[in-house]
Amino acid sequence: MKYTINPDIYYGRYGEYTYVRNVRDRMDYLYNEICYDVLEALSAEGGRTPQQLAGYLCTVCEADSRNQADFVDTLRSDMEQFLEELAGDRIVSAEEPEESRAAEPPDRIRDLIREVCYRERRLLTVCLELTYRCNEKCIHCYVDDRESGGGELSFSDYRTLLDDIRELGCMGVLLTGGEPTLHRDFFEITFYAKRIGLMVDIYTNGLYVDDGMMDRLISLRPNSISFSFYGGKAEDHDAVTGVPGSFEKSLRTMMTCKCAGIDTFIKTVVIKQNVRGYEELLKLGKRLDIRVMSSLTVMPTHRGKPAGAYRLMDPEEYRRILELEYQYGLHGTEPMEGERGDYVCASGLDALSVNPWGEIYACNANPILLGTVGGNGIKSVWNTSEALRGIRELKFHQISGNCSSCADKNWCGICLGNALRENGSLKPCSDTCMISRASHEVYLNHVKGGETDEKV
Repeated sequence: MKYTINPDIYYGRYGEYTYVRNVRDRMDYLYNEICYDVLEALSAEGGRTPQQLAGYLCTVCEADSRNQADFVDTLRSDMEQFLEELAGDRIVSAEEPEESRAAEPPDRIRDLIREVCYRERRLLTVCLELTYRCNEKCIHCYVDDRESGGGELSFSDYRTLLDDIRELGCMGVLLTGGEPTLHRDFFEITFYAKRIGLMVDIYTNGLYVDDGMMDRLISLRPNSISFSFYGGKAEDHDAVTGVPGSFEKSLRTMMTCKCAGIDTFIKTVVIKQNVRGYEELLKLGKRLDIRVMSSLTVMPTHRGKPAGAYRLMDPEEYRRILELEYQYGLHGTEPMEGERGDYVCASGLDALSVNPWGEIYACNANPILLGTVGGNGIKSVWNTSEALRGIRELKFHQISGNCSSCADKNWCGICLGNALRENGSLKPCSDTCMISRASHEVYLNHVKGGETDEKV
């Protein structure tokens, strides 16, 4: 009996773990490191029998040839049991797959994998900003060069880049923009990423996706698609996007993806202009059973124009927003584990970002240029960039003396890129401290019941 990997299974080895994502069933799993070799072997065309798999693993493990036959027999028995377990998780199949067993909570698995990536300098994902062109005109958008379409990377460029990303052991890519579907090679890029074993996530507004595009989008079986919404009602959303009718069109596209079984999310930024309608958006997400993922941080533009016209500046408003998220089951104010002095933000620790012209950054907010796709290349940047090393090794106490001793530092979502773009230094942006304080207070109120020895 031959076993093969099921469609839409993605995996990577991180330290002693093998992280497996089942995109079709939207489940995450953790196995030991030998599972990676098993899945690599089963990736061969036609699959392998337990006997063939045992022989392959015997070679990988470099077993003593004098005892090889006994080793293979023992290993074959172990592999038969393990393959049955994988079949139960719908990761592999031989005949009819068995019922899936319960998986670990996805957030806990992903946090664990990120910790391994941080520690071992492993690349987990790459953000590809395919284009800065967009069919919406969002008032708070950080892209102020959105009309620049010339010189964007072509499919040929992305094919080479994606191959390099895969060679680095990266598990997936995020396709965003601007509006990524406006790139002329969007589908070719996406299908190629999937073909070479990269998991694909997409950020889109879904504004002008016709039936033909929708069919192709669904056939991609992406890991997830996140849609931009700025209110639970058309008037709130359209006022931010500057495009009348955008709410209804985006909603229709999102629901089609949801009904097709694709993991679907709502992404939003809370600003002065939509804060009063935020609860309506949470209600919409609850009715549709679509998780709302919000950001309270408003980014300065690429050219450093401050975001003060859109940021909330009232601490009470931040507390009210976070209270609403607890009320609707979106718990986002837990403290970070360990000593916060270990790192400042996740920029460059397990991810990189590439803009439409092939410039490589630690993230899409950080303005420090690390290299280019056509120059030193992403592999060289990840492995040897001194600038990236400096970003990774920046400690929390280096921001300022106040930051080092702050009671709210474990709730701090400071963004180095935002600080550098707006202030030209590591000084936190005007909203950072208010958000951290509100997060800490709401956490104490809900998780600790208001009882604490800490001074807030």
